[in-house]
Amino acid sequence: MGTRKEGLGEVGGGASLCRYATDPVVNFTIMALINIGGLGFAVWGDIRHHRRFSRLSVYSRLVVIITTVLIFGGAGVFAALEWNNPNTIGDLTVPQKLMAALFQSVTLRTAGFATFDQNALSDVSKAASDLLMLDGRRCQDRNGRCDPAVRVVDRARQDERACHEAPDPAAGS
Repeated sequence: MGTRKEGLGEVGGGASLCRYATDPVVNFTIMALINIGGLGFAVWGDIRHHRRFSRLSVYSRLVVIITTVLIFGGAGVFAALEWNNPNTIGDLTVPQKLMAALFQSVTLRTAGFATFDQNALSDVSKAASDLLMLDGRRCQDRNGRCDPAVRVVDRARQDERACHEAPDPAAGS
């Protein structure tokens, strides 16, 4: 027992990887594993077989290009939106800010890990995060396609419902 703090108790429940926000070994290992798993067996088989980007199938090239654009584009957007927010990455050094922005961009698409409190994001960053989440959960249109705009509208509807369903303090219990 003792006084040593361990696990999530040190940073609060639901903290995910918050205690490792500035640890490059943990961050880059998790990001590599997420990306390796996210590319899929077909792409990795094509990469293993052909070993050169120019010889990959059109599908594999598209997957690699789009994944790269989404990761680095998302990191740039996130860094720009949260650079000075002291509740997220504002108090970190420049390399740590860049690493946190990259981690956020990678994990948004497939994994759901966090290295800081997601509730501390600015409203603009929350909306941008919804647009960058191309994960298919609850963002499908009537034809089953993933449309990030549907996800943003769905989130707005949930927020509106929460406001209307909040108990009225004047009503009593």
